Amino acid sequence: MPTATGTANNFTRTANEAQDQNQFDNRIDHRFSERHQIFGRYSFARDISNPVTPLPDSARNAPT
Repeated sequence: MPTATGTANNFTRTANEAQDQNQFDNRIDHRFSERHQIFGRYSFARDISNPVTPLPDSARNAPT
């Protein structure tokens, strides 16, 4: 059955992979004196999503 409008490319599905997202930021500032200071930053981001595919994933779900 179609899941979208139109007469072509009207079947989509959401993949079964789990959605996972991690993100964090660290920052440090330190002033040793009026003329000497330091700053540092570390950022990390990871995102796994459920892509919408045009047809069922036949490679994984193929009947035998």
